[in-house]
Amino acid sequence: MRSARLDAPGRPRPTSIRILSLLLLLAPAVASAAEGVFEINQTCAVQTGCFGGDAPGLPVTLSTRGSYRLTSVLSFNSVFGPLSSSFIEITGQDVDLDLNGFGLRCSNVLTGDPCTGTTAAGVSLTGVARKVRIHDGSISGMPGDGVFGVNSSQIQLENLRVSESGRNGLQANTGSRIEGCTVVDSAQQGIVAGTDSIVSRNVVQNSGGIQGAGNYCGATLGCP
Repeated sequence: MRSARLDAPGRPRPTSIRILSLLLLLAPAVASAAEGVFEINQTCAVQTGCFGGDAPGLPVTLSTRGSYRLTSVLSFNSVFGPLSSSFIEITGQDVDLDLNGFGLRCSNVLTGDPCTGTTAAGVSLTGVARKVRIHDGSISGMPGDGVFGVNSSQIQLENLRVSESGRNGLQANTGSRIEGCTVVDSAQQGIVAGTDSIVSRNVVQNSGGIQGAGNYCGATLGCP
């Protein structure tokens, strides 16, 4: 009968070392997946698609519920032609989009001018999109709205800075909340909200102001 191999006392077997090394290599990936956050960056947006249901190129499509986070600026250069679609399109419900201190930027890099020629938005909400939260970042130079949510209800827009929009800065429908945002240099209205909405602690400058049937607390900081 073949006897089992015995290693020296206290000395780890090579197989055990290999297994431990593999587990250590896998640990960061498992931890990242466990967070349940889908990441969006310039590379995946343009070249590969960022996750299931999203094809390469703009818009980045958010079709399933969950949390999404920018990990870089998303930019478009209009030197090569007009922006033909929104940067991000949300078609699902119960979506949290964290701009994470980054932003969406559309411009002519030769002149620095914002994009023109279409009505494409920074973020558009279409179809059955509702119960969506977009927060903590910037949207600049869009030929259309910064956020276009005229067909979607129960939208939360928080701590956003929107500048140089070709149409409205922020637009949301019934039962929405727009809070702590700054809108500058929009060609039309700064903020548009539907009935039963709450609009508070926002700054609107060089734009058409605030419009809609919501409950408003002015266009300046300091509201409760």
